[in-house]
Amino acid sequence: MCNGTCNAGFADCNSNKKTDGCELSTTANNSNCGGCGIVCGGGTTCVNSACTSPSVNCSVAAANWCKAKGWTVVVWGGNPGGSIYCTVDGRSAGNDCDSCGTYNQVVWKSGAVAACGTPNGGMSPGTVYAGHSSCACINNLFNCGSWPMNGCVPD
Repeated sequence: MCNGTCNAGFADCNSNKKTDGCELSTTANNSNCGGCGIVCGGGTTCVNSACTSPSVNCSVAAANWCKAKGWTVVVWGGNPGGSIYCTVDGRSAGNDCDSCGTYNQVVWKSGAVAACGTPNGGMSPGTVYAGHSSCACINNLFNCGSWPMNGCVPD
């Protein structure tokens, strides 16, 4: 039985949360992809907790990845090509001093720019970034690790 917190890639999605545990893998489950009730549709498949297929645009795959975390995709300046922003509570992408735990810029294309407009030359496809470490709009974003692009088509 889990104590309300499941290990990464697992969830307790049924109504017996008090009597059983975190038995459901959400890493490759098309009905619970990345979390309870997140259904992969439109020909997509759950791979590494994200609904994706080779014909899915990266903007869609990135949005699905954010939604699987329970986060909200937010728009900032039309979301400059090659990345999107998502936040834990729907705050604006303009809060670009926030940490990895509240603010993510999900990148799939080289040349993506930060919310404040600076081209962060070192932004790598498949990487997640957060706000500026000194809260100044220069090339100093926090690197939050990677996200599973799973062969998406860069758009």
